[in-house]
Amino acid sequence: MALAHYGVHVEACRSDNTGYTLLRLGPYCQTWLASRDADRLNTELEGWATTVIPGFTVTAKDAPFHVSEPRATPTRTAPTSPRLRKAFRSREQLRLRRGKH
Repeated sequence: MALAHYGVHVEACRSDNTGYTLLRLGPYCQTWLASRDADRLNTELEGWATTVIPGFTVTAKDAPFHVSEPRATPTRTAPTSPRLRKAFRSREQLRLRRGKH
C-alpha cells in the first residue's frame, strides 16, 4: 500500500499573510480526496471566513501531509479556535433543522 502524502489545512491568515494553522486533517491517499474535502470546508465557511475569528480570514486548502514533520508549514500551529468550532456546530445544526444532510 502506498504512503499517504496529502492533507487539508484549515488556516487563519491576516491581511499581511501571517497567521496560524488551526487544524490539519489527513492523511489522504489521493490528492483529489484532500482537494474535495478542502472545497467542502470552504463551502461551509462561505460568508463566515472573515467573521469566525476577528482580524483573520479562515480558509481550508489541500497541502502535503508529513507525519514525521508536524511543523512542516511556515505558519505556527495553534489550538483550534473555540469560535471556529462553534461556527461549524451552529452551521451543522441549522442544516439539520432544514432537513439537509
